[in-house]
Amino acid sequence: LPKQPPCTPFTPPASPVRSVVSCDDGAQIMKELTAIGDVGVIPAVLAANDNQDSHIPDVITSTDYSSLPQNLQLHVNALRIEASLGAMKQLLARLMSHLAHNRKGTFNEPVDYKAFGLVDYLTVVKHPMDLGTVKKTLYSNSYLSHEHAADDIRLVFRNAMLYNPPSHPVHEAANHLLEYFESNYTTIANSNSDRKVTTTTVEVKGLSSETSISNIMPVSRPDFSVPMHHTCQACQGRTCRICNQQCLGLESTLVICNGAQCAGSKIRRGVQYYCSPDGTKAWCLRCYAILPSILIMKDESDGYSQAIQYKRDLLKRRNDEDIVERWLTCRKCGEGVHEICGYVNEFCNDTSEYECQLCSESILPLDFMNTSRTERSIFPSCYGTYSFLSGERNPRKIKHAFDGTSLDCRTLPTCAISEFIESKVRERMIELKCSTHAEKTVSVRVISDCEKTFQVPDVVRNHFRMKGPSHDATKMSGTRQYDEPPSEIPYQSKAIALFQRIDGMDVCIFCMYVQEYDEIQSQNDSSNPVQSKRVYIAYLDSVEHFRPRALRTNVYHEILVAYFATARAREYKHAHIWSCPPSRGNSFVFWAHPTLQRTPTKERLLSWYHQSLSYALQRGVVTDVKSLYEFSFQEYDKDSQEETNFAKKNSPILVCPPLLEGDFWIEEALRLQSSSMERFSRCKRAPESGTINDVFCPEELFGDNRSSCPVIQVATLLQDYISVHPSAVPFCRPVNATALKLLDYHDIIKKPMDLGTIISQCYLGEYREFSEIVADTELVFTNAMLFNPEGHIVHTMASDLLQYTKEQLEILVAYWSKIGIGQTSGEESVEDFADLSMRLGTFIPVSKNDVDMSSSSKSCQTSNKLEYKGDSASIVRRMVGNDIWLLDKKNGFKPPKCNKTQNKKKGKGKGKGKSIHFDECSKRKESWLGDAVLNTVRRMRTDFFVCDLFETDMKSPCAKGRQEAFDSYIASFDTSLYNSASSCRDSRYHTKPGVAEARHGLVRILNFHSSSIISLHFDLGSKPFFLSSPFF
Repeated sequence: LPKQPPCTPFTPPASPVRSVVSCDDGAQIMKELTAIGDVGVIPAVLAANDNQDSHIPDVITSTDYSSLPQNLQLHVNALRIEASLGAMKQLLARLMSHLAHNRKGTFNEPVDYKAFGLVDYLTVVKHPMDLGTVKKTLYSNSYLSHEHAADDIRLVFRNAMLYNPPSHPVHEAANHLLEYFESNYTTIANSNSDRKVTTTTVEVKGLSSETSISNIMPVSRPDFSVPMHHTCQACQGRTCRICNQQCLGLESTLVICNGAQCAGSKIRRGVQYYCSPDGTKAWCLRCYAILPSILIMKDESDGYSQAIQYKRDLLKRRNDEDIVERWLTCRKCGEGVHEICGYVNEFCNDTSEYECQLCSESILPLDFMNTSRTERSIFPSCYGTYSFLSGERNPRKIKHAFDGTSLDCRTLPTCAISEFIESKVRERMIELKCSTHAEKTVSVRVISDCEKTFQVPDVVRNHFRMKGPSHDATKMSGTRQYDEPPSEIPYQSKAIALFQRIDGMDVCIFCMYVQEYDEIQSQNDSSNPVQSKRVYIAYLDSVEHFRPRALRTNVYHEILVAYFATARAREYKHAHIWSCPPSRGNSFVFWAHPTLQRTPTKERLLSWYHQSLSYALQRGVVTDVKSLYEFSFQEYDKDSQEETNFAKKNSPILVCPPLLEGDFWIEEALRLQSSSMERFSRCKRAPESGTINDVFCPEELFGDNRSSCPVIQVATLLQDYISVHPSAVPFCRPVNATALKLLDYHDIIKKPMDLGTIISQCYLGEYREFSEIVADTELVFTNAMLFNPEGHIVHTMASDLLQYTKEQLEILVAYWSKIGIGQTSGEESVEDFADLSMRLGTFIPVSKNDVDMSSSSKSCQTSNKLEYKGDSASIVRRMVGNDIWLLDKKNGFKPPKCNKTQNKKKGKGKGKGKSIHFDECSKRKESWLGDAVLNTVRRMRTDFFVCDLFETDMKSPCAKGRQEAFDSYIASFDTSLYNSASSCRDSRYHTKPGVAEARHGLVRILNFHSSSIISLHFDLGSKPFFLSSPFF
C-alpha cells in the first residue's frame, strides 16, 4: 500500500539542515533522503528501532538525556509518550463509535475471514489491523508517539479500501472515516509539534537553503488554527520541564447534594446549587425548592449537636471551578515542574528547596534520597526488576531504582492471604499465556487490616428482630418479645491492593475493601448463633492501566475468587456482594480515573459478577449462589408464590437480614424511615367535627385477625378514636406559630407535641415503654392549656379531650389485664402498665400453643443447589427465581399487573380519620418498614448476591467434585496461620491500619484540597508507600 506522508508541518531552516518527524515511514523517508544526498545524522528513533536490545524507548527531543540515570529516562519518556498519545485516545473513541459509518462496529474487531469465506483475504491484505487492536496498544501506551498510532489507524481503513471495490459500502465507509480521521489528526499533529521539540537534525548534501521541504515530503495543512499555548495564573505560560505539557486538568471538586430526593448524588458540573455559609452542606436546585424555611443542621462529628439554619441564608453557587495540578519551581534551573511529575507531595516533602530531577539527576526528591536502606527490601537492586515500559509491549528487566523506598510496594508487609492471592494471580496469567515475565510485574498486598465496629442504626433495631424463638418479657408478664439486633457489631476490615510495575514505578491498579464478620450469638442461648460467619465485598475499584489489557478482567476475577477461597478456608460460611455501579464522578476507592475510562453500567457490572462467580463455581470455591431476597426476605413475603407459615400467620416484625455496614437494605430502611416521617407530617388532616367512631371495644377490635402488638393497639386507639373526636381538631397537627403569628409560642412551649406526631412515632417504633406515650399524650393538652388562658375555646377543648383520652386508656389497660398481662388484681390503672414494652417486636400471644415463626425459616433455606454448566446463564436464572418479569426488557423490567382490583381514589372523601398508610384490613402494621424494604429488595433481587462457602450434603457426587476442586485450589494456602477460635494472629501476618482504611476521610481530604492530591502517602507503621496517580 502507498504510505501516507506525515502530517506534521515543517518550516525549512536557513541552512541545508532539514527536520524529519519520526514515524513508521522512517525507512522510506531515509531512502528518499539518501537518494538526494548522503545522510550525515541518523534520526534517533530509527537507531532505536534498529537496536532491538535497547531497554529504553527513545522520545526524540532536542536535549540529550542519555547521561541521566536509566529510571529517570524511563520516567521522562513515559510522561512524554502519554502526553503524545492522549489526544489520540479521544479521536479513536470517536472513530469506534461513529454513528454514520461505524454504527455496527465494522472496523472495531478483526476480520473473521473464515466465517465470511474470504479465502484470498490474507493474500490481498498483508498486514491485517482493526481499531480494537489499536485501542489495546494505544491504551497500554505501547506506541512510541502519536504518529505510530496514526499509521495503524490509517492501515485499518486502507486495508478495507484495498480489499473491497470502490462501490462496496465497506469501501465507502472506510473512505469517509479515513477523511474524518485525517481532518482531525492534523490538529493533533500540529498541537504536538508546537508544544514540544520532536525533531532531530538530519544533514543533507546537495540541497540549497531555498529548497522547500514540501518538495520532498508533502505535508497536510490544518484547516483552522489551533492555540498552541495558554497562560493562566497557575502555569504563568510555563511548560513542565519533565512532561513538556502546560496545565494538567484534574477532577473538579466533588459536591454532594444533601437533599432527600438526590440521596447523596453528585452535583453535575456547570449547574447551579445552594450551599451553607460554611460550605459543609449543598443542595441542588430540585432539592432546594422543597426545603423548609428553617433547617435543622446536625453536627456530623458527634451526631447529636444541632444548629438552626435559615433557608434565606444559603448561598447560590455554580459548579464550574477548574482545578489544575500544582506547580513547583526548581531552585537550580528556575523552570516549572508539575508536582506529580516530580513525585512531590506537599504533605510529605519540603517544596521550598525543591530541585527537579533533571538537575539533581535523581528520579526521587531529596527527601527520599536520605532514606536509610537497611531492613527495607529483600530484593537487592543489583538483581533488577521486571517492568512494563511505555512504548513497548513486553516487560523488560531494569535497574530497581526504588528498592527499599516508600515507592516500592514490596517493602509492605506480606501475609498468608496476600501471598496466596499473588501466587494465584501469577498462575492465572501464565495459564492465559501472557508475555514472558509479565507475571513478575504484579504484586498483591493487604495494605490495611484493622478492627472496626458497626453502629447498628436505631431504625433497624426498632423494626427488625434477630432470628430465634421468642421469650417472656422481663418487665411485664403476659407478653413475649424477640431479641432486638445488637447496638454494635465488630468486624475486621481489610484493603487488598494489586500493584503492577510500569516504567519502574509500582502503580496501584486494583483495590478491594472487604469486611469479615464473626458469629453473632443469641442473647439467651450462646450455643446457638443467630448470624453465621460471613464476608462482605464493600468496595471494588480499578484504573485501566493493567498490562496486558486482554488479561485485566481475568486477573480481577482471580483476586476475588482467591479471596473467597481464603475466607472459606478460615471457616466463613457466606459471602455477600452488592452490584452497585458508581455514577460518573463518584469514585469508590480511587479519587481520579482516566478521562476515557468508561464507568460500567448496571448490566455490564452484573455480567462481570456473573462471570466471576461462574469461575468460582468451577473452582469449587463457591457452592451455591442466591439472591438476598431469597436468602432473607422470601419467606416473609405475603405476595410470594411459595406459601410459608409466616405469611399465613399474624406475625410481628421481620427477622433481621445479615447486618453488614454499608449494605443496601440498611440504607434503604433509613431512607424509608425518613421519608415516611416526613410523609406522616405532611399528610395529616384534621377530621371534620361530628365524625366520631363508635364506642371503643378492644375485644372486638383486637381479635385473632388484628394486631397483637401493644404499641399498634395504642396507635389504633389514638388514630381511630381520639384524633376523630370533635374536640381534637386543633391537636392533630403541629402548631404553625409563624402562620398563626404566635410570636411567643416557642418561648412558652419548650417541647411542642401533637397527636399526629405521637401516632407517627408509634408506627415508626420510637417509643420504648407505655409511660412515654402517656406522657406525650398528656403533654399535647397541657401545652394547649398552658398557652391559652382559662375560658379560651382551645383551653376548654384540651381539658375535655384530656379527660376523654384518660377514659379510653383505662378501657385499654383493663383489656390488657383481662387477657393476662401484668398482675391481674382487677383494679389495674394506667400507672400499673407504665413499664409495658412498646417495641414493635413485643406481642401478646394468642394462645399458649402459639408457634414461633422462626421455625418456618427452614423451608426457604433448603433450596436446590446451583448446577454449574460452564456459563453464567444458570446464575442469572437462579438470581431471578420466580420473578421472570425481571428479564423482560420489552416491558422495561416492570412486574405484571396485579389481578386484584384497587380503588385509586381510596382515602379521598371516605374513611375519615383512617390511616393513610395502612388500610383497614392490613394485617402487619407493625412490620410496615420491613415489608417496604422487602418490596424494594425484590425489585432489585438480581443486584444482591449471597454465595455459600460450605457444603451441606457431602454425599452427592456434585458436592464431592466441588470439594475436590476446592482442595486442589486451596492447597498452597497455610490455614495454620489463622486460629479460627480466636481473632489473635501472628504479628508477622497483621497489618497495622493506615490512611488507606479511612476511605471516607481520604475523600474529605481530597475534596478540601481541591482534588489536587493525586499521589498520597500512606503510613503503615514504618513502611510508607505512595498510591500512584492513575495518570501514570
